[in-house]
This record gives sequence, C-alpha cells and structure tokens, in this order.
Amino acid sequence: MADAPGDDTTRLLPCWQDNGQPSPFPVVAVRNVFVLPGVPHLLRQKWAAVSAELQAAVQLAPFSNRVIRLAAEDEAAMAPLLDTLAAEWGGELAIGSYPVNAQRDGARLLVTLESKQPDRLDVALSRFEELLPSGVYLSAQKDVSSLSGHPFSNISRRNSFGALHAANSAKAWSLAPSQ
Repeated sequence: MADAPGDDTTRLLPCWQDNGQPSPFPVVAVRNVFVLPGVPHLLRQKWAAVSAELQAAVQLAPFSNRVIRLAAEDEAAMAPLLDTLAAEWGGELAIGSYPVNAQRDGARLLVTLESKQPDRLDVALSRFEELLPSGVYLSAQKDVSSLSGHPFSNISRRNSFGALHAANSAKAWSLAPSQ
C-alpha cells in the first residue's frame, strides 16, 4: 500500500497481467516518478507500461558533433575563445577541449562542438574558425563517433583542469565518423 498525491500531477498507467488480462493494480506515476513493485514478476508486468510511457514522452534528437584539430600549443590560450563561443551559443552547444601529442598532422589540441541541431552546428564551427588566430586551424571532422583508436591519436590523460579522461592507453581516441 502506498499514498500518492491526489492532484493533477498523479497519473494511473494501465498494465496487463501475464495472462493478458488487465491488472487491477495500475502503475502510479507522479510527474516523472513511477511507483513500481519490488517483486520481480510484478515489476516485469508493470515495466511494459512504464517503457511505453517513457518512449512516447521522449523523442530524443541525436547529437551531432564536429571535432576541430588545432596546432595550438596552449589549451589555456584557447579558453577565452571557447568562453566566447559558449556565451554566444548558450545551452545550444556543448564544447570540449582535449590536449593531444605526437600527432602526424601537428595537432596539439582537439576541440569538440556538440549540438542536437546539426545545421546550427556548422554555423558555430564557422564562428569558431573566425575566432581562431591564423595558422592554428588544421581540420574539422563531422559526426565523429569516438575519440579512441585513431592512428593520429595520443590524447593526454589530463586536460588543463586536471580531470582524468576516460580514454586510456589501450583505447586512444578514434576519429572515425559515426555510421
């Protein structure tokens, strides 16, 4: 037995028993919280209703990205440019910065731009290229799925903020376009 708010934030989701009959016990949903039973076979019965509800409610657009290869020696020197870009684009754009070394093309820094709006992403990339000092930009790649395993890669394990990257020496960064 459970108490739930009796206002318009509470919904009852119909579910079905294993025999195909309607369950006398619906799933209670309060805003984005679902009350589920702890008994495994009852949880499985209720999960179908929750899963359908979540899939209907969430139409997630995929992220697109651009990886920009720069010949910049100092990641900290690029920070003001990244700050400018972040300020101009607000929450529409996620920005990452990753120092690299021993790159065949001379890249010393990878900058990633990510967005759910691919057309706007190209505009952001053009703006970032405008902000860069001359001679720093090497290339950009579109919709890269991973930064591990690429022949150019040798990502530094720490960025300028000292945070460990998930990449390790066995899985360097790959710049293969996503399929």
